[in-house]
Amino acid sequence: MLNPSVRFPPIADIKSSVTMAAVADELNEQDLERLNLGQRARGWIVNSYAQFEHLLLDLVMRSKAIPDYGALRVPYRTDKRIAEVRRLCAMQGPLEAFGGQIIELIDRFEAFEKPRNTRPTSHSQTTFPPRRFTYRTTSA
Repeated sequence: MLNPSVRFPPIADIKSSVTMAAVADELNEQDLERLNLGQRARGWIVNSYAQFEHLLLDLVMRSKAIPDYGALRVPYRTDKRIAEVRRLCAMQGPLEAFGGQIIELIDRFEAFEKPRNTRPTSHSQTTFPPRRFTYRTTSA
């Protein structure tokens, strides 16, 4: 859980957003801070998933250089990366001892697949009160 006392580096805030400008003028500073914190948390969440996806690919590419793992393919899509890392964990070689831990991380990652796919493509929605930051999806 994101610690609300953590101070993020300065970034453009909600008041600078064209779509939120009229609403932002009606909100108090505390509400604006909550909106900004929610948007920043959303960015951190999306970025964290992207980093994990990149690390999956990095693991495959670095492992492929080891003769025991030379048969690995270099996948593009995340689901293919996961499948290839699972295959890597089942192979004999230097990383064999860490296979269980890697699989556990992948299982935890996959458990949040739906929320992960929702965050980048959803609209954020905040209700005042009870001052909740939520996401809703819209169909194209």
